[in-house]
Amino acid sequence: MPNIQYKLEETYEHSLVTPEEAHRLYEHMKNFWGERHKLELTEEWKDNLLETYQRTIFQEYRDPLGVYILQIFNRRREGEPFSLIELGCANGTTLHYLKEKAKTGDISEVKFVGFEPYDLFCDDLRENFENAVVVHGDAEDFAKAD
Repeated sequence: MPNIQYKLEETYEHSLVTPEEAHRLYEHMKNFWGERHKLELTEEWKDNLLETYQRTIFQEYRDPLGVYILQIFNRRREGEPFSLIELGCANGTTLHYLKEKAKTGDISEVKFVGFEPYDLFCDDLRENFENAVVVHGDAEDFAKAD
């Protein structure tokens, strides 16, 4: 099996925060996504939002992550299962990436479980990837999952 080197610190900006700051940031993000459900969006706005999130992993700054996942996916033997759990999976960003970039383009054998708090994204992911298990929830729900 090839040795893949992946260094998170070379991929994303990061910084150290106090536990209090981490809690404040967590509460902010939780409130942001919770309130997002209440927004009245036009169909055009929804379509734009879905397309934008679907393509986020294709952006240059995300290349190392996408390439890393793709290497793991492509190095498995034919017929060997590939499982992926994603917290904050949006509308299947990673699955869209694999579908487009994988050697065969066939991701039907991917066993995917995604946790996503935003209804719009959950519905779109289910529509585009029928085999995906989509849990309408957040990190707290993941911690409680069986």
